[in-house]
Amino acid sequence: MRISRRFTIIAAAALMASTAAMAQPFEAAIDKAGDGLAAAMARQGWGEETAVGVARFMGSAGVTCEPMSSILTEGLRRALIRHTERMAVKAKIVEELDPRVVRAVVSGQWYRGAEGTARLTLKLGDVTDMKFADKAMEEVRFDTSSLPPDARRCVLELEPIEREVIADRAIIARETPSPVGKKIDQLEAGEAMWVSAKILSEGAEDWFVVRLADDDNMPVGMRERRAFVYGVTLPEDVLKRFRVTEAEAVLSNDRTVKVRAEPTVRSQELGRLSAGSVVNATGRVVDRDWYRIDWRGDDAYVYAPLMKSVDAAEAVEWSALRESERRADVQAFIDQWPRGDFIELARQRLADLGPPPLKVTVWTESKTYRSGQTIKVFLKGNKDFFARVVYRDVSGNLVQLLPNAYRKTNQFAGGTTHAIPSDTDRFDLEVGKPFGKESIMVFASTTPVGEIGGEDIGGGLNLLRSNLADIRRTTRGVNVQPRRPGDAKQEFFEATAHVTTRR
Repeated sequence: MRISRRFTIIAAAALMASTAAMAQPFEAAIDKAGDGLAAAMARQGWGEETAVGVARFMGSAGVTCEPMSSILTEGLRRALIRHTERMAVKAKIVEELDPRVVRAVVSGQWYRGAEGTARLTLKLGDVTDMKFADKAMEEVRFDTSSLPPDARRCVLELEPIEREVIADRAIIARETPSPVGKKIDQLEAGEAMWVSAKILSEGAEDWFVVRLADDDNMPVGMRERRAFVYGVTLPEDVLKRFRVTEAEAVLSNDRTVKVRAEPTVRSQELGRLSAGSVVNATGRVVDRDWYRIDWRGDDAYVYAPLMKSVDAAEAVEWSALRESERRADVQAFIDQWPRGDFIELARQRLADLGPPPLKVTVWTESKTYRSGQTIKVFLKGNKDFFARVVYRDVSGNLVQLLPNAYRKTNQFAGGTTHAIPSDTDRFDLEVGKPFGKESIMVFASTTPVGEIGGEDIGGGLNLLRSNLADIRRTTRGVNVQPRRPGDAKQEFFEATAHVTTRR
């Protein structure tokens, strides 16, 4: 299903504005990241014996690329030293990465962002006992124009492959996608290699990213080694399998879905979509059950069987209220889309918000009555309630209609229309002089209302000597009682119906 052009333009404009707002000069981004990581170290309470190393930084395919890696590593090391001193953090920043020396390691990756930007993700990991437990994560964006030209080429555009391939000749693995890049390994003809991605960036089109054998001497989380190789011959099915067809669709999900950097379950997890999330699909991987989506300004992938195409207009409304605390908004959405894509999630949201607050409506058969006519009053609440019903005449006198001497039980069932007077009452509301504007006031509560004394005027009714403030106070009760676990919260509601009486 295609979405309307208007929706696409709005979403794209919002995304561009968001990305632009987050991008900042490289030095400022590094300084912000260092501040956040130093704060995390302070929270850990590490002492002077704690040595924190800074790993070589890798790109989006898990490769180190000079001089980008050196710029990031040295820049972050300086920022950490500066911020740990400012925060009086006792941990010391060192250059060693030997797990016998360091207690923790700061590692990270950078990713290609929207045009002209990059995203840097950093982790602070505790490497005690050769294990790598994450203690903190920081993410910043920066403008790649603030980098030296030779570092900018490291921010590569990649097409995911994720396939084991047999080398048809001897292949040199290098640290950078360049024939003069440092040689770090050599693959012999007939040797199997895992190809992660193909580089699409201008000037490096025939270079590929491969994963080398793990280094078992490093802690878990720091073992993988990746490199660049030139001119890999890929089988035809690999080239076809990861080709992406352009497509426009609005997607949602019924349960949590992982967002990955590449269309394979082995690729890096970038985040997760909670149930009911809405994303724009920009393509579908050929012969694979994966969608390409717009994810924080970058391309990412989600597993297609976990997603569904949804109506764009409904998706816009759901996105605006999925975290709403207003029952009325959620109910209005349910009324508008009773068989929509998000109906079950909306109903669950309504249930999560709990029962609706007490609401009582009061009305009469007519707005105007003449002398000799009788007034009939009607009440209806959205849940069971108790009520004090008071009639105020044109002179300001307050007559309590309920409870009365013949109808002391003033409890009403919710969802039912109740009439006053009823068959059990012994009075009628007959119109007589003086004439003018009068009203029927309902003081409702989910708990019994207190008693108010008055002067008997016949028919079981009382003329109240209290003012409205006293009536409200008595209705709500004056005794403070502790509420036990499971007891319902007291609720109150006032409603008024106005009538005009004439000669």
